[in-house]
Amino acid sequence: MLISDYSIELDKRFTCSMHLPEEIEGSNTVDFEAEVRWCRNDTNPNFYDIGFKLIAAPKKFPAILQHLIEAYMFKDLN
Repeated sequence: MLISDYSIELDKRFTCSMHLPEEIEGSNTVDFEAEVRWCRNDTNPNFYDIGFKLIAAPKKFPAILQHLIEAYMFKDLN
């Protein structure tokens, strides 16, 4: 999901490049294709929440994503 200040039409495809906060799996960036699946107003009415479906990505994408989740997800402090 991305948050944007404008809406995007459904089914639109994008070629994306994600800049990683550190080198992961030998890269500082990962390129992939994604398609807009939904777009709705955010809780702040000046913004839109946009959901994407991953269309094409390199084989190392799952490992990169898993690393990001483990390193940067919110953790319960209890």
